[in-house]
Amino acid sequence: MSTVQAFGDALLRPNAPCPAGLKTWNGSDPAQRFAVYRNNVIVSLVDALADSYPVVQALVGEDFFRAMAAEFARGNPPRSPVLAWYGAGFADFVADFPPAAGLPYLADVARLEWLRVEAWHAADADPLPLAEVGACLADEAALPALRLTLHPALRLLRSAQSISPMPKRHWSCATGSTWPSCTSKPARPNSSTSCCGTPPSAKPQRPPGHSTFPPPSACC
Repeated sequence: MSTVQAFGDALLRPNAPCPAGLKTWNGSDPAQRFAVYRNNVIVSLVDALADSYPVVQALVGEDFFRAMAAEFARGNPPRSPVLAWYGAGFADFVADFPPAAGLPYLADVARLEWLRVEAWHAADADPLPLAEVGACLADEAALPALRLTLHPALRLLRSAQSISPMPKRHWSCATGSTWPSCTSKPARPNSSTSCCGTPPSAKPQRPPGHSTFPPPSACC
């Protein structure tokens, strides 16, 4: 393993020893300084995830979210220098995360939030005006050659959970702004969803190995 690989690996492992060969300008123990740097790296990644997934954080509570996000960060370092794109695989991680097993809708809420990130950063394009659409449809001779292109920001999510009301409900609580206009049609709506977006039957789980993990708790 190269020096750079060893350094990066130690950053993501909380109990790993300080990499060999590190020195400080004043001769002090580099382990303490490295521990601070390691903590700052994880906190920065968790903060980036919180920015991209504010509704997920609102649904489970800050303590649970940050602990879960830290677990994700340690196993999924950034692959791009653009921090806005960090967390693309977070929803799949949530789906397989044992302490969140009692919240079956949570992964799809995360998927919806990531689609919002993608839509926000998609290329700008003007939608086709209705008058122009009408003019195209009125020209019957031109219809066979007519081709429509979907807007670059268009995203579609098919979900078995009733997640559509949750972002609108929690977005303003989490961010102080209004949820962007979008259309979401779940495959099988779940009428048991409560006003906080948490089905009454959902219970957090604490399987072996996660006995000290903070339980989910909705913020509003």
